[in-house]
Amino acid sequence: MNRRNFTRMLALLAVSPNQSFGNINKKDRIVVIGAGIIGSSIAYHLTKMGAEVTVIERDLPAAHASGKNFGWLHASYPTKPFSFHHLLKLSLLAYQNLETEIDIDIHWGGSFEWSASKENQKILTKEIEIQQGYGVPISMINGKQAHELEPNVEFDEEISIAFSKLDGAVDANEVVKKLLKKTISLGGRVLYPVTYKNIKTKNGKIAAVKTSVGEIEADQVVFACGGDTDELLKIDILNKSKPEIILRTQPMKKIINRVIVHPSFHIHQQKNGVVTIGATNPMADTSVGNLQGAPISHSDRLALMPEVFPDAALEKRHAEMILTIAQQFIPQLEAVKLKDIVIGWIPSTHNGGPVVGHLKNIPGAYIATTNSGVTFAPIIGELVAKEILDRTNINLLEDFRPDHFI
Repeated sequence: MNRRNFTRMLALLAVSPNQSFGNINKKDRIVVIGAGIIGSSIAYHLTKMGAEVTVIERDLPAAHASGKNFGWLHASYPTKPFSFHHLLKLSLLAYQNLETEIDIDIHWGGSFEWSASKENQKILTKEIEIQQGYGVPISMINGKQAHELEPNVEFDEEISIAFSKLDGAVDANEVVKKLLKKTISLGGRVLYPVTYKNIKTKNGKIAAVKTSVGEIEADQVVFACGGDTDELLKIDILNKSKPEIILRTQPMKKIINRVIVHPSFHIHQQKNGVVTIGATNPMADTSVGNLQGAPISHSDRLALMPEVFPDAALEKRHAEMILTIAQQFIPQLEAVKLKDIVIGWIPSTHNGGPVVGHLKNIPGAYIATTNSGVTFAPIIGELVAKEILDRTNINLLEDFRPDHFI
C-alpha cells in the first residue's frame, strides 16, 4: 500500500457503520496526561483537527520509556489478532506521512534478525512464513547474502536471517520534541513538571483536571501515561516492565544501513551518524566472556526500576560489556565514542498490544497505552483523535478496547 492510498483506506475501513459523526465539536477542551511519544502524537493530531489541547507531564517530555528506547519501527512479527499486525503496518505508513509533516529523521532500510538457538530459529522461520501469508515483504536469507548488504558486519555465512524490508528506526526523543513543537504552534499548551491529581466532575461530566499547579478546565481527558497507567487509574493492564540498556554514540561515519537484531544486542545508525545500541541487561544471572556476572545486590537494585546507574564504575562496566560483544560482529565500533548510557523500562500490557478507548466508569475519559509505543505512535495518535473529536468508534481499534482487559 502506498502513501496515496493510506488516508483513503482509513476513511473506508476505520469508521463503524453503527456510529454517526453527529454533533462534532472540535473545540473541545482536552487534557492529555503524559508527554511520551503516544501522548505527544495524540496531542498533535487533536490540535491538527482543531481541538483546544493541554498536555501535562510530571517530569520532562520523553523523560522515561519514550526517551530511553531503542527506536525500532517494525511490523516484523505475526502478531495476533491480525488487527494488531495490521495496525503496525499502517503505522509505518503513517510515519512516512509524519516524516515530511514535522520533519523527522527516519532511517528506513529494513531489519535483520536471527536467534542463537536452533529451536528459536525454527520458530522465527515459521513466523516468517505466516507474515509472507499476510503479504509482508520479508524473507529468510543466509549470512553471505546479509554480508553483501551489510559489508561491515561479520555474519556467520550459514546462519539464516529474517530480512524485513519495511522496518526502520527513529530517535524517539526527536519525534516527541517535534510533535510537541508542532502542537504548540497549532495553539496547544505543554505544561511540565505538572502532576495529575484527580478529575473534577459536574453533573456527571468532566469539568476540570486537578493538578499540582491548580485546576485545568477540560471536557475530556486522555490518559497516555505509559508505565504510570495502572497507578493513576487504579486498574491492572500492565506487566512488570523489564530493563533495557541503551547506548548512544557521538556521530560517526556510516557503518550500517539497517536495524540489526543480533541475539545479544540490537543496533541501528541514524542519518546524522549517531549509533544506538540496545541490550537487555547483559550482566544479570550469567557472565559473558571473561567478565563476571552481576553482583548479588543487582536484582534488588533493579526492583526499584532505576533509569541511571548507581555509580560511574557500574555504568562503564555495562557499556564495556555490550560494546565488547558488539565489536566482535562490527569491528568498526572499536572507534566509537559514547554520548549517553541509560536504562529504559518499556511498558508492557497484559494483552501484548494496545489498550485504547473510552473508560466507561469515567465519562469523558480515554486511555491509550501500548507495547511498541514508538512504532504505534502515529497511527494511535491519528485514530484516537478521530474517535474523540468525531464522536465515533473506529473498527481498527475494536480488538483493543479497555473493556476487554479491565
